[in-house]
Amino acid sequence: MSRLTLFIAAAILAPIASTQAYAQNACGQVIDMDRMGAPVKYCNNMYDRQFEYRKQRIEFRQKIDDRREEYAAPAIEAYNKYKKDLADLNNERTHENDVVAR
Repeated sequence: MSRLTLFIAAAILAPIASTQAYAQNACGQVIDMDRMGAPVKYCNNMYDRQFEYRKQRIEFRQKIDDRREEYAAPAIEAYNKYKKDLADLNNERTHENDVVAR
């Protein structure tokens, strides 16, 4: 029984121990400065990235606003038609043809 327990414990703990050892080896790697090469242009100038981000954010906001207006337009149109039809109905309503008044 004790050998079976040891075997099960080893089977459960083995993957955990190996991933921790791999993470320690990977995190302890020294970066070879000769192989890094020139910095990427995107990472060179933080200020240009901020302006580019701002421009993209404005474009994205404009697209969202356009989509919101296009999505709401049919509902607004239907609501305005309903209000107009209701006003017309109330103008036609008299005591004789009013169902509620009877």
